[in-house]
Amino acid sequence: MDIEILNAEANPDVRVIRLSGRLDVIGAQELEPQILDAAAKCEAGLVVNMEGVEFVSSAGLRIILAVRKEADAAGKPLALVHVRPLVYKIFKIAALDKVFQFFEVEDEAIQSLSS
Repeated sequence: MDIEILNAEANPDVRVIRLSGRLDVIGAQELEPQILDAAAKCEAGLVVNMEGVEFVSSAGLRIILAVRKEADAAGKPLALVHVRPLVYKIFKIAALDKVFQFFEVEDEAIQSLSS
């Protein structure tokens, strides 16, 4: 699992996390400390770009939910971007499509968190 964490150009207070690979048990273990740290350090919200994510297991869903919980506790919104149809189907089966905000365009997600 590869991860890139950066501040959004349109709003440096929004942190963008770009993931790629398989978000399975191994990927989630590698990712958890980094993504939770990024959630804690963001000022205005967190955008998780999942364009490069090919697969999400229950362990992957758990880490995304943990990030959501961390963000909610701090009063910071969270948005998911570029979720592939097969990955989105996993969110839908788990009834998490009602829990998260999904966007097709990263800039739209950043703008929605900024307003």
